[in-house]
Amino acid sequence: MFLIDDVWDGTSWDIIQSVLLKGCSGNRIIVTTQNVMIEDSCSKHCSWLWHTVMPLSEQQSWMLFSRNVFASQDGKCPDHLRKACKEIMKKCEGLPSAITAISYLMKEHWKVQSSTIPRTEMIPELRTLSKRLFSSSYMHLTQPLRTLLLYMSMFIYECKIEKGPLICKWIAEGFYSPQTYTRMERLAELDYFHLIAWNVIIAPMPTGRPTKPAFGLCRVHSLVHQAIESTSAEECFLFTSNTLKSIDSDKARRISLQYYDPDLPSLLERLDLKFTYSLTLFDEVNRVPLEKFTMLRVLDMQGWKNVEEDDLSVICNMHLLKYLSLRNTRVSLIPSLIKQLHFLQTLDIRQTHISELPPEVCELRHLRNAYFGETYISELPPQIEKLRELERLEIAQTKISKLPSEFSGLLYLKELNLRQTKITNLP
Repeated sequence: MFLIDDVWDGTSWDIIQSVLLKGCSGNRIIVTTQNVMIEDSCSKHCSWLWHTVMPLSEQQSWMLFSRNVFASQDGKCPDHLRKACKEIMKKCEGLPSAITAISYLMKEHWKVQSSTIPRTEMIPELRTLSKRLFSSSYMHLTQPLRTLLLYMSMFIYECKIEKGPLICKWIAEGFYSPQTYTRMERLAELDYFHLIAWNVIIAPMPTGRPTKPAFGLCRVHSLVHQAIESTSAEECFLFTSNTLKSIDSDKARRISLQYYDPDLPSLLERLDLKFTYSLTLFDEVNRVPLEKFTMLRVLDMQGWKNVEEDDLSVICNMHLLKYLSLRNTRVSLIPSLIKQLHFLQTLDIRQTHISELPPEVCELRHLRNAYFGETYISELPPQIEKLRELERLEIAQTKISKLPSEFSGLLYLKELNLRQTKITNLP
């Protein structure tokens, strides 16, 4: 029997199997890998029985964790430490290697101070541990995939990320060399599935369908998120609320503000924000001086509670903007100045209070993705036929009951979502 552990790419396996399969008739070969695409390489020359190792259950994880940390207590966790330990174990998400590594740190702490277990954010070694567990996966990725993975630190931990808008952001960021938009979308979708295949991002299992992941959504593993957040800052690729204070330069190409911070105004004051190309604002984040972000390509304000109507006039002067999301904000009006966003490719106004689309929206000649669903919009402007490059239109859960006759002029439209509308006929 041969055991070949941790195979990362098909090329390496082709070299190994060229030697093994010549003189191993009747023997068994066990191969372990984190990359599900290795299956194709292994199956070229002979049949294989594949077994996908699932994460440990909560009960199994707890048994492994408590047995390692509290060996001197016969594996029994003291009642007053159970809540803190459960929180730490949750970060591991059923990965045995992560549980074993973190439980070792906890065991060392337990030897010194047996009355407490620190919270995860109070463990200075945890970030180092996260990077160590993450480094092997990261180093085996191609450089383009590393870039896309680091970009995932833009999102809050445990945030469920939609594939469609994520791909739109990757394209707007310029991660793909200029070519047809459809071609860039195909490449981005392929990269998305590569990241899932490498198990560095996770497609969650929907309720009731435990064997079929929801590939339209993804999230980042807790420990991977900590590692890519740190690595993104070290490489000056992207700064979050947690790493912005550590910035050495006066320039931050990408910024993701994820919670309220009383020091934020002073932090932004010392940065030259005209060099920032991407800005994401979450939930309770402070008011920010949007007028200073003059060179933005991507602006995502989904769920930002401090947005004001006057901000839209400022945004309409961001002439290089390619991606704009106002989703789930209290915005109720799109100004006519929206026509100044000549390069806009994606406009997301879902879950807003907007009830009318100004005709000027149809001046956005490069608009590819229009997400207008879950609003109070009752009609589309007849000038919509001017959106010659529009490929994706969502008007689900709106008050629209009829499409204008000019709608038939959208020759490149590939996806149309009319869910929960009163529309019965297409022009």
